[in-house]
Amino acid sequence: MRGEVLLLSSNVNVTASTDAESMTMAYPWPFGCQILVADFFEPHDLKYRKGSINFDNVAVYNCSQEDTSFAAIKMDSAIMGVKKVTNSAISSGLGKGIIINKSRNINLSGNVIHDFILYGIEAESSSNILIHNNVVNGIRTVKEDNPPYLEWSNPLGNIELHDSKDFEVTDNIAASGYHSGFRLPAWPCGSKPKRLMTGNVAHSISGFGLIV
Repeated sequence: MRGEVLLLSSNVNVTASTDAESMTMAYPWPFGCQILVADFFEPHDLKYRKGSINFDNVAVYNCSQEDTSFAAIKMDSAIMGVKKVTNSAISSGLGKGIIINKSRNINLSGNVIHDFILYGIEAESSSNILIHNNVVNGIRTVKEDNPPYLEWSNPLGNIELHDSKDFEVTDNIAASGYHSGFRLPAWPCGSKPKRLMTGNVAHSISGFGLIV
């Protein structure tokens, strides 16, 4: 038997509101916030703005929204700026943990990503990604404390990279998830991945440890 001890607190906190104003009678749960990192053009003069995030030792709590693409942290079309989240704790959301979409040059190292729905880290159409020494734990299929074992309507997982390229996945722990601990793009038979994918551990997964 193996367990994980996770530190979810920090002196620097981003915490979504949980008061009555954050809920409605139709949706009686806190409507979590999203930290969005994106490049864009100013509408009045088309000046290019690059989105950046440089978090270290930050606790992000109760963020992300149910049944949406609004993750606790989302990098969307973020190409030019710094995208670095290290030694931080991202926990307890009603949606996905971290989404990386059409973005480049991402560093996720030394983080704890805990208690989310569908995905802890999901990257799609992105490149130059470093995912190192993270613990991704407690990723459920639905907003229930104990979803049925070995049941899911669609593929999901702790770490999912879809069609992303030029990635390095090393020394991570994927635990207490459904369908897959790691799901990574394949590479041609007889060849080696361009960057390292070593030292990873998947355990306590209701499904598969690794899908390539």
